[in-house]
Amino acid sequence: DAPQIVALDLITGARPVLTRLPPVALPPHRDLRTVAPTFFDAETVGFSSYANPDGTNPENRSTWFTVRTDDKEKKARPIPVVALPGGTIVPNFSITSPDPTTHVFSLPGPSGDVVYDVFLFNTSPPQTLQLTNFGRKDTGYAQVIADRQRVLFIASADPLGENPDNNCEFFSIDWIGTNLRQLTHIGEGGQRGCDFYGPDFPGCSITLVRADPLTGWVTFDSDCDPFGTNPSGGQIFTMR
Repeated sequence: DAPQIVALDLITGARPVLTRLPPVALPPHRDLRTVAPTFFDAETVGFSSYANPDGTNPENRSTWFTVRTDDKEKKARPIPVVALPGGTIVPNFSITSPDPTTHVFSLPGPSGDVVYDVFLFNTSPPQTLQLTNFGRKDTGYAQVIADRQRVLFIASADPLGENPDNNCEFFSIDWIGTNLRQLTHIGEGGQRGCDFYGPDFPGCSITLVRADPLTGWVTFDSDCDPFGTNPSGGQIFTMR
């Protein structure tokens, strides 16, 4: 009796269960036990879970796992994204997969809390490269955009000195973690960040970001008012 990752064959309609995750006991307000399944490649599915399937996650932290669609043992493997004590930087990361993917992984923050940053994930061979080091709780919606050379995401950080109020804005960065750009300046102050609390909180936010990998168009939901047409409420926006 636990959430599992299930695939759907669009031709046959078959629904193979890919995982055998154990149940997780969490406080009532933390209900996202196993979420966000994403195909890293044709045979590898990544997902986030608080589960501890093989003893590597005894504290039941939010951890990213992968499972292969052809794995008869249904074994979920954790993705290591935290540097071990004594670790060093190896400056020879290379992109060998034609379609690397991006994900926002949770990491332990300096005060013992959880923060989120953007990583590039390569499946062949398995590699992860950290693209941002904002150390904030609301960085999210990372995805490769149309030119296949840059990663789009939202954040309330101010790495370039263009976002002193820590509004929720769009940023992009290239595959090797350089040439960071702030793409929008639509925030309205208020220190809300990217947490979507609603109109009773000052500022505005962005959520439900989807980038079309072919056309380059991005759609998103926001209660910001960049055109003076949305004084109160959330609307759907699109931009290139």
